[in-house]
Amino acid sequence: MVDLHERHWFTSEPDADLYKARQKTRWAGHVSPYSVLVAAMGNHWVEGCREAVEAMAGYHAKQGYRVCFYEVQDMCREPYDALGIMRNKALFRAIDEGFEYLCYVDNDVEPTEDALNRLVTHQFDVMAPRIEFWNGETYGLEMPTTPRDQGLGTCVNVVLSMLLFRTAALLPWRASGFWENPVGADESYHFQKLNKVLFFDSDVTVKIWRPPHFPLNDTAERTLADLDSASLAHDKNGRRTKVWTPKLVK
Repeated sequence: MVDLHERHWFTSEPDADLYKARQKTRWAGHVSPYSVLVAAMGNHWVEGCREAVEAMAGYHAKQGYRVCFYEVQDMCREPYDALGIMRNKALFRAIDEGFEYLCYVDNDVEPTEDALNRLVTHQFDVMAPRIEFWNGETYGLEMPTTPRDQGLGTCVNVVLSMLLFRTAALLPWRASGFWENPVGADESYHFQKLNKVLFFDSDVTVKIWRPPHFPLNDTAERTLADLDSASLAHDKNGRRTKVWTPKLVK
């Protein structure tokens, strides 16, 4: 066996300790462990939500990790028509600036202060919090009905209100961008495309202050055969049907 030499220089003892701890557990290494780019989609905030998101980012930074919180410029001319472009801009920045994680957050999300820190330390490629709406409604979604404080779970779909990605999971789309615009390319489409296990943490609940929007359908030059070939659920008219199946990890 060839004996290959390797030596690391760290900027601080905590950085060295964190790197060594992750090596022992065989978690993926990173030059800036647990660093997060928190990207807000636009700046049309519900009152109090920006302050809550910024406090969440600040809390993670206080734990000793690099964090940037920024608002992606709203590029939509019509409702939602440029969300894919906006999300891709955040992805490119996360890659270019070397963040290990990218957290997307909408302007109507009110997270707890420790939400980001708790999600990041699970070390999954895709991680979501449990969501609940301000008025107690479920709007046909199963996630708000999932019991609190039951640990980790898996699901096939979540709303994109707040979602955490390990940036490396999106590297295959570094040149083209992962997110598409927007009709016919909703949550189900993108999670099928990503082909990763989607985890959520029922111990971390964030509040959503606007009802979900489901304006998207498959009129973007995609046929029923296209939907069938991609295993994307739809009705007989080609309208996408939502599949929300949270399942707690035993």
